[in-house]
Amino acid sequence: MKTGLALLTFAFAAACAPQKDAGITVIAREMAFEPGEIHAARGKSIRVALENRGTVLHDWNVSGLKADGPAPSPHAAHSGHLDHAHPASQPPAAIHAMAEPGRTASLEFKPLEAGTYEYYCSVPGHREAGMRGILIVH
Repeated sequence: MKTGLALLTFAFAAACAPQKDAGITVIAREMAFEPGEIHAARGKSIRVALENRGTVLHDWNVSGLKADGPAPSPHAAHSGHLDHAHPASQPPAAIHAMAEPGRTASLEFKPLEAGTYEYYCSVPGHREAGMRGILIVH
């Protein structure tokens, strides 16, 4: 009986916990992101890990999206941390992560408005060369 009550209590606590979308890994390579389309739920936190498999610096930006956050992960990495600095005179995005080659940077945010938003790399020339994708918030 005690085991059943403990499991019921655990299940209730889990059901009452804040809802969070599963994390997504975005892989950055020279002039491309994988995946090219990400779906998120309005009002639910999403964790994004930017994994730089390229040979140069890449970042991940979403402009125009109203969101709570971003909150950097304690394990985010741009020289050991999430860096909100922005490369080479590009305007800052509301949501931004940057990763050196071979590193991963993570952030978490909660989209507040449904819509379709472009994400892109703001390193000069990368966006223009096709390093972009679509974030769809339902």
